[in-house]
Amino acid sequence: MMKNSFLTVLLLLCLSGCGLNPGQLELLQPPEEESDSLFNLKLFTGKELRFSGLIGLKTTDNGLHCLLLDASGIKLLEGSLDSSGQWKTTFVLAPFEQSGLVSFLALSLRRTYLHFPAEIPCSRSLLNRFCIYQEEQWQKVEQSGVVTVWQARYQKRPRPFLLQSAEFHHHLFDLTLSLKKI
Repeated sequence: MMKNSFLTVLLLLCLSGCGLNPGQLELLQPPEEESDSLFNLKLFTGKELRFSGLIGLKTTDNGLHCLLLDASGIKLLEGSLDSSGQWKTTFVLAPFEQSGLVSFLALSLRRTYLHFPAEIPCSRSLLNRFCIYQEEQWQKVEQSGVVTVWQARYQKRPRPFLLQSAEFHHHLFDLTLSLKKI
């Protein structure tokens, strides 16, 4: 009897924590329009600034089209990221081909813009947990056990999908990509 009561209370606690916050319903709605955005992009290793430039992003039917420029406006990289995370390079300046910048940029943009939990607000797979929620600002967090693998934070305009700024932080490698709308 005591065991059944305990299991019932435990089940009710688990179920009550899985409800969908009404504020999260906007995540399930498609963008109102295709948008072009120009962002100031900064890449950090720890607190050290490693790269600063501009990135143009355009939402497409299948993902994002990206154009990376240095601070003086020289095109460094152009490509597309589809919804499955596949990056297709259209143009890359020679020094950036083997730098790792392209793969980190593709990974961080995919997780920041295109990657959502299988179930809103959280999904689990063994020890991995992936959630999206709103406290002071919108956040996406993926954890493995108690370790945060990566996190993305957003400052949004009132209309969905029009970001003012976003920050992607990969905790295991201490890499941060910061985007601020111009």
